[in-house]
Amino acid sequence: MHDCTDPFCPPASATCDARLRPIDSDCQKNDKDGKCDSLGTCDICAGVDCASTNECKEDSSCNATTGTCNPFDDKPANTPCDSDASVCDGSGNCVECTIASQCPDDANQCTASACDAGQCGQNNLPDRSTCSFNGGAGECQGGVCVEAPDCTDNGDCDDLNVC
Repeated sequence: MHDCTDPFCPPASATCDARLRPIDSDCQKNDKDGKCDSLGTCDICAGVDCASTNECKEDSSCNATTGTCNPFDDKPANTPCDSDASVCDGSGNCVECTIASQCPDDANQCTASACDAGQCGQNNLPDRSTCSFNGGAGECQGGVCVEAPDCTDNGDCDDLNVC
């Protein structure tokens, strides 16, 4: 007999029927506790909460055979995290960034925003990159803007004099 039905044998009848037990009555299926539903089946997922506690994982659903939550899928990369200004990395983690454009600019004209392993940082621009030094010509050296030299080697001079 099904766990969510009770035998019902009307008096003066030669046959017995099954009568549904009340909704939310306790029952068991596959050795798991559950609750009877309106169709007379034992729902072992009743009361199982498959909401993810990880903000970079999707909520799951209950497996009706095992009464446990199915695996939690990762949210797509760049899905905003709820707790701060970070984003999901596509592997179930909240990180500071997945691409450089999510990182703040440090206002240094000789560095560029960078994202490395989910962390924001700054990378130096190549030495001799142009920058503005006190309103004049400058060049980057080790991530710092310095005054550009008049020439750096004989090939840079216009007057063919040795620098």
